[in-house]
Amino acid sequence: MTYSEARASFKQAMDDVCKHHDPTVITRQRGEHVVMMSLADYNSMEETMYLLGNPVNAERLMRGVEQQAMANQKAKNKEAAKHIKFAWIDDAWDDYLYWQEHDEKKVEEINALLEECSRDPFKGTGKPEPLRGNLTGYWSRRIDKEHRLVYLPEDKCIYVIQCRFHYEK
Repeated sequence: MTYSEARASFKQAMDDVCKHHDPTVITRQRGEHVVMMSLADYNSMEETMYLLGNPVNAERLMRGVEQQAMANQKAKNKEAAKHIKFAWIDDAWDDYLYWQEHDEKKVEEINALLEECSRDPFKGTGKPEPLRGNLTGYWSRRIDKEHRLVYLPEDKCIYVIQCRFHYEK
């Protein structure tokens, strides 16, 4: 905004700056620049500069901001995990029913692995490993030495392909 424009619409310019919290740069006739901002914005900027002015405090403050952001992300991940759906192919569901009849401990292990998959399908217990070749995109987690949970994570769904026997059998 030029100096002449600012003078002609000074009240409107001040109202806009206060209402939208968007500083306005005014170019004076000699080419000097002046910034018009609300007092609230100025005070906020001054406080930020004060807090970041000390390098030790700035580092400590930014570390706290990062920790808070990570905590927010963890909360979002937990919330997102509540909305993850599992889709079982018939053979996988038969595997699961087999374990329900024969080994309740395996059912608990599978449930724990599935819960972890809902939080992060690529990290956690069971040594998650991406499969290769014609199984690219699928993942495997160890239920025990012989048995594997094989799944395909897509969007907000985890497709359970197998939860009994090693994937090579």
